[in-house]
Amino acid sequence: MRVSEVIKCSKEDFKSNNSILVEDSKYGVDRAVPIPKGWKQDFFKHIPLKTTIRTLQRKYRFYNDAIGLNPKYTFHSLRHGFATRLVESGVPINQVQILLGHTDISTTGIYTKANPMDALKNYEDLF
Repeated sequence: MRVSEVIKCSKEDFKSNNSILVEDSKYGVDRAVPIPKGWKQDFFKHIPLKTTIRTLQRKYRFYNDAIGLNPKYTFHSLRHGFATRLVESGVPINQVQILLGHTDISTTGIYTKANPMDALKNYEDLF
């Protein structure tokens, strides 16, 4: 989810089918995103988040630095990593597009990077 969508999230957005309803996203597209497998009932006490986008980004940066992750990672890197992981796991790009809420498939392509070694392996497996 985009940081702006996380901030707007309410308890009512969490559905019984293990998804979160994201209404009126960046492009006005409603979509459902999966709830992370590690989600705990305890997390509900923090929703809605009583913070701003900037504060959430700063907290992310603080904890990112505290555990020694690469400083170039941002809150948006989580979204990028999610998209990349989906593609690497074989989820069709059009389904990744739906999960990310993109209206144009070329936008989804920006979030994914082809691994040259994977491309060679796939070629070798086929031919």
